[in-house]
Amino acid sequence: MDKLPEVKAIVAWGNFAIPDDISKDSRIYSWKAFLELGKKINDSVIDQIVSTIKPGQCAVLIYTSGTTGHPKGVMLSHDNIVFNGSSAATDVLNGLTGENAIIPEEMKLVSYLPLSHIAGL
Repeated sequence: MDKLPEVKAIVAWGNFAIPDDISKDSRIYSWKAFLELGKKINDSVIDQIVSTIKPGQCAVLIYTSGTTGHPKGVMLSHDNIVFNGSSAATDVLNGLTGENAIIPEEMKLVSYLPLSHIAGL
């Protein structure tokens, strides 16, 4: 991590132990620790941060594994994620009626490559 001084945090997703040599860095969180950290933040602080987000600002960087060459990264903006999520929800939840309607509580999601890199968001 010495070579990444600008990285603010890394969150390990899943229920596994972070190796001792890595966990010494205060910027590394297990998923459970990350969720606990979020419980300590007042909603007004989150609302204030959300109000500063502008269209086109980076929400996440996604990297390929590099199976066909060097790993590559792509920026996804906040508005991109919100638009795609709301469009998918609208199409899926409102696009089917009658006996074909999908009840959200009964929905199942299957993710497959190449979609799985973004579907986890």
